[in-house]
Amino acid sequence: MMRPIFYVFIAFFLHACAQKPVSFEKASFKDIGGVEIFSENNFADRFGKNCHLLAKRHKNQYETLFGTAEKWQNICSKAVKSSDFADFIESHFQVYEVLSQKESLFTGYYAPYMAGSITKTAVYNVPLHQKPTDIFKLYLKDLGVKGFDKPFVVRVDSQSKTVQPYFERKNISQSDAKPLLWLKSEIDAFFLQIQGSGFVKLENGDVFHASYAGSNGHAYRAIGRDLIQRGYLKKEEVSMESIRRVLKNNPQVMSDILNLNPRYIFFRKGDGQVRGSLNVPLKQEKSLAVDPEYIPLGLPVFVKTQRSFDQKAINTWMFAEDTGAAIQGGLRGDIYFGQGEIAGQYAGSQNATGKMYVIVPK
Repeated sequence: MMRPIFYVFIAFFLHACAQKPVSFEKASFKDIGGVEIFSENNFADRFGKNCHLLAKRHKNQYETLFGTAEKWQNICSKAVKSSDFADFIESHFQVYEVLSQKESLFTGYYAPYMAGSITKTAVYNVPLHQKPTDIFKLYLKDLGVKGFDKPFVVRVDSQSKTVQPYFERKNISQSDAKPLLWLKSEIDAFFLQIQGSGFVKLENGDVFHASYAGSNGHAYRAIGRDLIQRGYLKKEEVSMESIRRVLKNNPQVMSDILNLNPRYIFFRKGDGQVRGSLNVPLKQEKSLAVDPEYIPLGLPVFVKTQRSFDQKAINTWMFAEDTGAAIQGGLRGDIYFGQGEIAGQYAGSQNATGKMYVIVPK
């Protein structure tokens, strides 16, 4: 049964009200290892790429802390002329630690490689869809509803002539989305959607960059929790590889389990560079997906956590350059680990607590 848009509105409202409070406590550069860490040349380069984009960001509830667009434009202009970037950061910025009543969590993502085909074959018969043409964004603010800047992803039902939430994963075949590529299995397609971007080696040897083109607007549901509840996995066993293994070993229930996550991602042909929501190329272990309701995109941050795969400490600056449906809360981050098999091992096992600091204008 289709849900009226009214119920989607109420669900969104209740979700917003239920979010855990977040606070920012003033810290010092000593807490993150000293201002010298910003002397690295690639930090200055990264800062330059993000600075003007940050000035144009969507405003959030912590505008007073993060600074106005005008303040950032002034800082960006000064940054170009700076010869000592560590001194520049110390002169113009201060450090705040992100605190939350909700436990911190740092996960990981990457750009996978997999085999595929431009045309459907006996081997490659699972479609990776392009963004459909019957999908629209509805802004409640355009209808006079204040306080809701995020759009709803909807479709127009031709029979009832009403606006409805877009199709869920299990019903996506009812849309007019056309295949972009064909993959070997539902599992490959599902995990490529989870990562949001990847590379597909075609039968002629060419490599096709499948880049994020949009979603069906439904909330992300982590199927790992369902596999725990159904007795397929224990909580401490959950990882990308263990989920893949369970799905492969239980083909009779695979589709039902995958459809528990109603969210569906559409793809387009990319330019070979993996980009995040800020539309800048992501950098291995230097790009972080955040919740923009709390951390504005483009902001420099400092992360203290560890790489779960090998227990290596991660104490480094990053930039908030991406978002994700599962990334909710102020002390929540998704670390980009790069491309390929090794990056996949790091990302698939990443599940650690930690600390996050934001570097904001004085």
